[in-house]
Amino acid sequence: MRRTRFAESGTRVAHRYNIYIDEAGDDGLTKFKQPRQQGGASHWLTIGACIVSAENDSKMVAWRDEIRAGLSPQKAQKRSIHFQDMNHNQRRFACQVLAGKHIGIIAALSNKRTLQDLPSDRFDVFKRKNQLYSYVTRYVLERASTICKRQAVRQGHDNCTARIVFSRRGGMQYDEFREYMTLIKEGREVISSRGVIDWDVIDPERIEAQDHGSRAGLQIADVVTSAIHLAVEPDGFGNYETSYADALRKRVLRGPDGIALDFGVVPMPKLSKSPLSAEQRAFFESWTKK
Repeated sequence: MRRTRFAESGTRVAHRYNIYIDEAGDDGLTKFKQPRQQGGASHWLTIGACIVSAENDSKMVAWRDEIRAGLSPQKAQKRSIHFQDMNHNQRRFACQVLAGKHIGIIAALSNKRTLQDLPSDRFDVFKRKNQLYSYVTRYVLERASTICKRQAVRQGHDNCTARIVFSRRGGMQYDEFREYMTLIKEGREVISSRGVIDWDVIDPERIEAQDHGSRAGLQIADVVTSAIHLAVEPDGFGNYETSYADALRKRVLRGPDGIALDFGVVPMPKLSKSPLSAEQRAFFESWTKK
């Protein structure tokens, strides 16, 4: 089974892993974007995580700067990078750079149109501010905690704790997200999940938010999240771009069975229950190969 290496052995630290989280798309549930029309909500909300060992975290500035060096002189002068500001070739270059780094990638992709088919009481839950964002993030943290524990055990470390850093989003109260995590830990959440968070890894008190430009890790999380999002989110002409995600394949994490689908790339709802175009379905099915 092929495994993705994202951590290296080293001295004991307060937290062994950093999990940087960003989003692509939005959590609007009505008035979806239409081809050749301006405005509207995205069809998908993607929450992505870039996981790196604490020992390698200091290298992320150099990794970010390696991407900056490939941008136009004007963009390279800026300290931070943002995927949406890059052209097609620069995006592919950014993903190719990251494909050679010691990171792990997880992305959960919510097909928001399917939420409208839920019973009204359940749909009303997701209409609440930040509820969908939090719920999709939960799927990411379930898998991130699994891989961090698995990696720590493989390397013989007792410490498997992770620091979680969100890219700050407007209107999001991170104290509320920490409370949401506590509800899950205590089994009191409104809508449950099939997965389980490993609480040896995830501590609600280690959750924080920082501005996009303040951490290279958040900028890298922006790249990988947007790259995978654009494989299923139609552009203004109804087309999809899979080349960015394809460039990152060896960094996308796999479950114990060696398959990335439902672990490193998580469609919500499950693939069998999601109405998809032929291109979208082919993209997700490509992650079933070991």
